[in-house]
Amino acid sequence: MDAVNNEKNRRDFSKIEAGKLEMDVSLNIEDDTRRIGERDEKEKDVEQSTLSGHVLVVEDVDTNQILAEALLNRMGLDVTIAADGHEAVQKALAQEFDLIFMDIQMPGMDGFEATKALRRKGMTTPIVALTAHAMKGDDQKCIDAGCNDYLSKPLNRLRLMEKVSQYLSTASNFPSGKSASITFGIDEHADHPSDSVLLEPDADKESANGDTKEILNWDRLIERLGDEELICEVVPIFLKDNRERLEKLEEAVKAGDAESVKLYAHAIRGAGRNVGAQSLADCAYNLECAGQEGDRETVEALFDVVRTELEKVVTFLSKTDWMEVAKREKVITDDLLNAPIASK
Repeated sequence: MDAVNNEKNRRDFSKIEAGKLEMDVSLNIEDDTRRIGERDEKEKDVEQSTLSGHVLVVEDVDTNQILAEALLNRMGLDVTIAADGHEAVQKALAQEFDLIFMDIQMPGMDGFEATKALRRKGMTTPIVALTAHAMKGDDQKCIDAGCNDYLSKPLNRLRLMEKVSQYLSTASNFPSGKSASITFGIDEHADHPSDSVLLEPDADKESANGDTKEILNWDRLIERLGDEELICEVVPIFLKDNRERLEKLEEAVKAGDAESVKLYAHAIRGAGRNVGAQSLADCAYNLECAGQEGDRETVEALFDVVRTELEKVVTFLSKTDWMEVAKREKVITDDLLNAPIASK
């Protein structure tokens, strides 16, 4: 009799546990659905907002300049571009801006020095640091230099809109650059540095069957740039810039110029992420690290890898119907690269 009762109790307990598990799963699904709904509603509010103001974008990479200007223009903002720190200081002191986006890693005068120079001149315009060079302490360096905020690259249109909305309102409720107070803060969406070295990049992406490397990902590209019109603007600049940049990178590698290797590799890394070419970005990241370490042997080996990956991306994006193929296939691999697509 005891054995029968014990078996009955076990069955009853199992039913209770199963019911609890079902309830927990149901609650988790409801929570996830609620969070997704709140996120979608927030994104909708941000996308529908119309902003007003004049923004200075300090960025040395042409592809990033075009991307930032196009995204900000679509928010209703006037945009001025500065290609380096010296030009940024000159333009920021010559006219009023409501907000400044300051790339940190640039040749010549970098973003830290440019920001310090502006603060020494008494400028109180909000400055948001832009950097993909995520090292431990970079956020504090931005604050120490005089930046108000921090936004990670490559630019994500929704995060960019959220950040701009914090400083520029539709009714111009936020004070102009000349009177805005400095309120330091860090981008809550950014991938914050948490290690003493550059953050590890995403692992090499593989195709669904796992046997060929991903060259370009359409979903990542459209998520980054937002629409096909902007993609059509950015891709030709990417092709031109990075053909030229590869030549300069090769010269730097041959000359053993580690600093230039680091800067050119950094630029290729960001450009690759802008067009959904994560494998290229990862390879460029590794080269950037080698340049930073001054490891000439590794730099020479990794340069060949970067050149190969960049040539794959350039080859595909140079096809006349690359966009049609990318939208259809979603993930472009080595096999698809050799498919019969008409060339430009």
